[in-house]
Amino acid sequence: MSATALPSGLQPAYHPSGEIRSVAHTGILLAGTNVNIFKNQPVALAIGTGATVNGVAIPAGQVYLAPVVATGTAIWGVFAGVEYVDNTGAPQETNCWIASTTVFTNTAITAWIWEDPAIVYTIQTDGALPVIAAAGTPFAQVDGKEYNLSAFTSGSTTVGLSQCTIAAGSVVGTGTQGQVMVLKTDPTILNNLSTSDPFVQLQVKIARSQYVAPVVSI
Repeated sequence: MSATALPSGLQPAYHPSGEIRSVAHTGILLAGTNVNIFKNQPVALAIGTGATVNGVAIPAGQVYLAPVVATGTAIWGVFAGVEYVDNTGAPQETNCWIASTTVFTNTAITAWIWEDPAIVYTIQTDGALPVIAAAGTPFAQVDGKEYNLSAFTSGSTTVGLSQCTIAAGSVVGTGTQGQVMVLKTDPTILNNLSTSDPFVQLQVKIARSQYVAPVVSI
């Protein structure tokens, strides 16, 4: 319901093929990573320089996974879950990576990522959308416009879900780069019953991508 703030991050909603698939990547989420990474949270790939990042000393040239935490960061994909062997030797499969989780010695962690750029996601705004007047009727004009995200690192370690949102006041100008492009208002029942609803669910695609050409706002 768009009158209530209930964000769940970037939730996959649709793919042109009719099937939404996450992809397993082993070894990019490094043991010792001391930040939470929640299901439905945007993530990026980075290259180590020998410095310590998120609690891990990463060798130069090492590819590693990191949560997206800033509006200017390109998005590789969306975190779908993680598999690892814990320090007792028991296999674990969870929605989120809890900061500083201890894994069994010399075992690799597998991160599942929704990385297909064609995936359409549903995400909630963190406030009311800009409203303009047209023919005397106010409406939120968002289709085709781009926004940045907010509350990047918010989430629940109980259920493992992200609480990332769209920054409602972050609409970028024509020809300017944002992180996500709005396709339409999500058709969910009770969504956007009123133009004044403050927490609207929108369907979006990643616009500032790490591996396909960025698409600027209309």
